[in-house]
Amino acid sequence: MEHLSTQSTFRYSRKLLIIITIIAMVLIKSCSIENLLEFNCSECYPDKPLDSWVKLHLSINEENTEVPITVYLGPPENEAIVLEEVASKETHYIYIENETVYTVVAKYKVDGRTRFVFNKIETKIFYDYESCNEPCYWVSGAIANMRIAN
Repeated sequence: MEHLSTQSTFRYSRKLLIIITIIAMVLIKSCSIENLLEFNCSECYPDKPLDSWVKLHLSINEENTEVPITVYLGPPENEAIVLEEVASKETHYIYIENETVYTVVAKYKVDGRTRFVFNKIETKIFYDYESCNEPCYWVSGAIANMRIAN
């Protein structure tokens, strides 16, 4: 009898762990770090913004004083390049259409070998009724980590 009770408890614990994991994954996917920061009314707009500046964080160092950046509409396999430029600072901005999926690719050199960093970007627009003096729109997803891993 004790064997059935232990087995039943194990099944319950396993199901609970799976449910908690799924909830955590959904919350992580739906929240970006910038959404957890204090809301800034100066970045809230009375009209729905069609385009936004996206901040890219890059690795600029002795081997990579300039980093080529390519922005694709959708995945790179589509070969739909919308922007190509070279960044020379650790913070670089690109201007993209909101609520559209892009892939940003940064090209680095590491020990003489070429390495790429890929990041999917899709800004989202939210309407806020309460945080500022007037209802307004704000943009989420306007930051991308394009640094190369050490």
